[in-house]
Amino acid sequence: MELWIQVSKICVKILFEREKKLCDQIFGDVDAAAAADCFIGTVKDSAVLLFRFAEDLSLRKQPHHTMAAVLDVYEAFLWVLPSTEALFASTPGKGIRDVCSQAYSLIQGDAVRMLYDLQHDILHDAAASDEQGGGGVHPTTNFVVGQIEVVVKNKDLLTGLIRSAPSLNFGDTAIPDEELRQYANGSGFLEQYLVLTVIVLLRNLDKKSRSYGDPCLGHLFAMNNLRSILKAIEASPNLQEMVGGRLITKMNDDLASARASYETTTCEKFLTCLRRDGIYTSRCCFRSRASKAAVRRRLNSFNDVFKKVDELHSLWKIPDLQLRNEVRLRMSEILVPRYRKFIEEFGNKPETRLLLVEGNMKHRPEELEALVRQRLFANSDS
Repeated sequence: MELWIQVSKICVKILFEREKKLCDQIFGDVDAAAAADCFIGTVKDSAVLLFRFAEDLSLRKQPHHTMAAVLDVYEAFLWVLPSTEALFASTPGKGIRDVCSQAYSLIQGDAVRMLYDLQHDILHDAAASDEQGGGGVHPTTNFVVGQIEVVVKNKDLLTGLIRSAPSLNFGDTAIPDEELRQYANGSGFLEQYLVLTVIVLLRNLDKKSRSYGDPCLGHLFAMNNLRSILKAIEASPNLQEMVGGRLITKMNDDLASARASYETTTCEKFLTCLRRDGIYTSRCCFRSRASKAAVRRRLNSFNDVFKKVDELHSLWKIPDLQLRNEVRLRMSEILVPRYRKFIEEFGNKPETRLLLVEGNMKHRPEELEALVRQRLFANSDS
């Protein structure tokens, strides 16, 4: 495809034009029809072979992952098309013009077909989320973001090729028309295709996030993938404009929800161990006292949670450094003061003071802070 792009420009802009000038010089003003016949007879086979490449490319239905290369071919074809029509404007050149016209018609359909195939494959992508992968950004997300960037790069070309709204029927699944209208109302056809691509990606990611055995890891997966999409959109003003504010707002809301769910689920494991209810027992005529057994159970439970979180969450990922630091800071602000307060409260009571120095308190508040601020997501890419 890259070679054809170079050859087509050389043939049309240099070789064919040179041949036409030569034929005109030979016949001059004496016989224009003979000049045209001579020119067409000389280059016809080469021209038909050249332009049928773009036609064959469409007929072979190139897979959507080659979209960037195929669109480069189409762009080159459309660039040489005006010169081609001028060169072969004579009656003998009609056959070549017909080949170009057929190729152009197929190109329009092929651009739509590639975008539809992309959306279909995203929606039906059954690649499982790897729990050993730490809930990071899924390869499907990276691929789709790359394809979206290809669409934005070729915005002018695709705007001219796409003349109708996208199909919402994907075999066993149909996207509700009101869902597309909600986020793409008033947008052009290409923008509708782009919005629909993001919608089907979000559907697929939601399905993958729910497939995790550990819901907490599912929340982390959703958070990471949403952040990856939003970063790509934020980096491109053109993409922001094409996707539209409504869908960006939805993704930001979903990101905030996934983040809150992860933080709440993880923190609750610790906070359950630090609750005060059930620790104090009342005695007749005496004030309530802290139960050593209850405090011991809470400390042991806390130690178990600390170990499990340290083992699992240190292997999980938040690739985005800013998001990683924000989550760590928020969890530290929730957990460390509560743990410190628990230790101080029962460390000052005579009936439970010894528990804290007899090995039941395995972790100081500073160690919990280090777990949250340094060891969580330690496997993340820098």
